[in-house]
Amino acid sequence: MTSVFQEDAKRVAPELPEKYPEGTMFGTLPSYGLFCRHAKGLTLRNVQFRKESDDLRPALMCEDVTGLDIDGFDAPASPSVISVIQLREVQQAMVRGCVAHSSNGPFLCIDDGCKNISAIGNDFSQASKPFVFTRRELRSELFADANRPHKNW
Repeated sequence: MTSVFQEDAKRVAPELPEKYPEGTMFGTLPSYGLFCRHAKGLTLRNVQFRKESDDLRPALMCEDVTGLDIDGFDAPASPSVISVIQLREVQQAMVRGCVAHSSNGPFLCIDDGCKNISAIGNDFSQASKPFVFTRRELRSELFADANRPHKNW
């Protein structure tokens, strides 16, 4: 049986370019914390989210973003969520200084259209898995270095 939150995580937010952007205009978004789309030069520093209840959506979803810089992101996620952070059609991204929680599932999902993603200096020692890829070919788009691995890797 699929829960409402699982369906929300798969939801595609509609494009409404003719309307003034309002926080509620898209209904339930596919992430519980922050949903970013059609952005250039986006920097997120020391962003922290907390949840009051279980939610099967990623904390952060970025779609069609060029020049993404994530530094010090901290958010819980359900173990059954695809990842804490999901990137789709993101180019030139840097993810660093992040800490994965022991209760989380995978930390970073590299989805279709991603290019030149770097993960450097993150603490994945508590992560069930640091990275997931929606397609095998996307592995070549990730550069990972100086990350603290899980003790069982």
